[in-house]
Amino acid sequence: EPKTPNILYHYCSVDTMLKILQNYCIWLSDAEKTNDKSELKYFPEQMEKMLLNIIESYQREVNSDLLTLVKKVLKKSIESVYLGSAYVVQNTKNYFCCFSENSDLLSQWRAYGNDGQGVAIGFNAKLLSRIDDMNNYDFVKVIYNQKFVLKNIQEYMKGNLKYIFENITEKELNPVDIMFNLAPILTPILQDRFAFKHPSFREEREWRLFRKQVGNFD
Repeated sequence: EPKTPNILYHYCSVDTMLKILQNYCIWLSDAEKTNDKSELKYFPEQMEKMLLNIIESYQREVNSDLLTLVKKVLKKSIESVYLGSAYVVQNTKNYFCCFSENSDLLSQWRAYGNDGQGVAIGFNAKLLSRIDDMNNYDFVKVIYNQKFVLKNIQEYMKGNLKYIFENITEKELNPVDIMFNLAPILTPILQDRFAFKHPSFREEREWRLFRKQVGNFD
């Protein structure tokens, strides 16, 4: 649980600032339309490498056909989540609004502050944090160093993969059965991929107000 700062800054144009002040509201953007197309893929890709390494460690214990099949299904399932073809993702839309702990950052002015002609609005971060858990909203600090997180996921996945390897019989040696076992384990982790960014962005010290919407997107 990160300590929430007193003020977080939202970089935008003067026109956007006026709309925020006049309408008493801020807008969340479609996470899939972020200007960094690699962003939502970064964490799944790191996770895929880690999971494939775990599977490789079972080489001496598990039937090679099963091992190959689990690898194939794992890669396909992770890919389907970040490409949007998985059913659970098709039925979900993600939105967020971004803030920075830094009030005067050149990269933020260039990307969001109208190339230095805009503003950085200071928001009371304690008030923003109250929105967390209300109507599917989350208020999160972006994670740039994944080592600790991936280590925890690795321990979690080791136990689950071991269970899958021990309980899938020869009769169930097909992608559908393996996917059925993997989906409940992978999906909750992958759906939180919005909280992770490449370490090269760490200077942003970003926080996000995030909303997950299921069902009716109108």
